[in-house]
Amino acid sequence: MRVLIIAYYFSDWRGGGSERNIADLGGYLMARGDYCLVAVPSTARVQLLEERNIPYVRVDGLRETSLRKFCVVVARMVSIIHEYKIDVQMIFTFRLLLHAFFASKIAICRSICRGKYKKIPVVVNAAMGWKPFERYLLWLFGLCSDRIIALTAYCSQHMKKSIFTRHKVVLIYHGAHVDKFFPLWQKRLNDRMRIQQKEQQVVGTVGRFTAQKAIHFLIEAAVSIVSEYKVRFLLVGEGQEEENLRALVIRLGLGEKITFMSARDMTDVLGEIDIFVTTSVSEGMPQALIEAMTAGIPAVATNIQGHSELILDGVTGILVPLGDTGKIAEAIKRLLADRQLAFRMGELANKRAVENFNLEVTFEKNRRLLYEVTNQQLPEGGSRT
Repeated sequence: MRVLIIAYYFSDWRGGGSERNIADLGGYLMARGDYCLVAVPSTARVQLLEERNIPYVRVDGLRETSLRKFCVVVARMVSIIHEYKIDVQMIFTFRLLLHAFFASKIAICRSICRGKYKKIPVVVNAAMGWKPFERYLLWLFGLCSDRIIALTAYCSQHMKKSIFTRHKVVLIYHGAHVDKFFPLWQKRLNDRMRIQQKEQQVVGTVGRFTAQKAIHFLIEAAVSIVSEYKVRFLLVGEGQEEENLRALVIRLGLGEKITFMSARDMTDVLGEIDIFVTTSVSEGMPQALIEAMTAGIPAVATNIQGHSELILDGVTGILVPLGDTGKIAEAIKRLLADRQLAFRMGELANKRAVENFNLEVTFEKNRRLLYEVTNQQLPEGGSRT
């Protein structure tokens, strides 16, 4: 099977969940004898793909919105489909749905003109609700895709209510590399007494510095925390809001308590963090949170779709109202004050992540769906040329 994954955004930042998910899925497919090609914007940084020996092509104008660029991108994708003998397209955002749809239809017409009909299915990953344009987008998803992978149960239930999408949707969660992050939990388990007695705890977050991640809520909550506890904050990420976040830290007098950090391996990052915090205003199925849970780190998260499906409130972590810095601070203080509670939540978070969000299981479900939608037989032994 030959898969074309079209990425709307791609960078080398190792904390980026979407980039790592695409690279890891591509690596999983290639390791089992399938072929995976990733189409990226012309300016994308692709070290993650090169490290895994995943082939890629650059597509000029992939992120632009003009009609002329749209036509150019579709033509380029049609060319890629035929040049690389693609069997199926996979996208991770509705922004590329029309591109993939028209490329598929034109490719089909081109194959018919050459005397051989070949369907090029489109598989789209979907996670969030789209309230302002909900009816239109559900119609668009139903018309332009062959399968819809819902990344959350909320999204799956929502789409199954629509006649346009109910027959195409399947629920497949994102996951974490258990083999990679479970050893962090084992280390925490072995060092339980030292961790609970550690003088200075580390509260951390991992995510792009964007308005969606709303990291300023954590910074504002830190003001009341540092006055009561010996704690250090670690903000790992990059993005257009970094300058504003740094300015906020200085304005609030937190320069000695908050450390900014850029690209690092996630195992190194999570190895330093005692409490994981995510204050996003919207999410799909956040990769960093799943990895923190797998590592046995208790989490404080805003009560939004995605977070609420991962965290069992009061059991594997604490959910707080969106934008309520007081509640965010209160939840972090609770875990700082009761380290046995924090450790117990981390233990249960690890168990939940390992049982429900294993990346190997997730990728195999993706692979089986791709074979199903292309009407190909899944090879025995896991390999196919």
